[in-house]
Amino acid sequence: MDDEFEYRNEWDDEERNAPGMFPTMYRPRPRKRAVGQTTVAPWRPLPPPQVVVAAPPPPPAPRSLLGDISLGTLVQLGAMGYAALAPLPPKPAVMGDPRTDQQNLLTYQEALAQHAKRAQQISTLGLIGGALLQGRRL
Repeated sequence: MDDEFEYRNEWDDEERNAPGMFPTMYRPRPRKRAVGQTTVAPWRPLPPPQVVVAAPPPPPAPRSLLGDISLGTLVQLGAMGYAALAPLPPKPAVMGDPRTDQQNLLTYQEALAQHAKRAQQISTLGLIGGALLQGRRL
């Protein structure tokens, strides 16, 4: 009876640890071996390491002054720059007569609207032209 005590656990009798509670695939099963069979493979020396000489990388392609900017992007930037740097119409001079000043102000506002329209047209043309030329490199 004393030998039995050594192999038993104090929790074996509890209901939570009842036999059959865990599937059999989780229980370790003893492996069967044939008599005289070993599981260790015979020792073999490792082959010598293979030395592979790689070709040196090709030199980088010469870059243009503007780097990797495509022609389409350059057209877009040029159109936006031209539209942004176009001069505004000159401001009207104050005459002192309210009727003339009001007429000059309306004329100036029309000139500003024309300027904004022209700048937007130039910007849009640059955007369209740049989109058509987007894949091309300098």
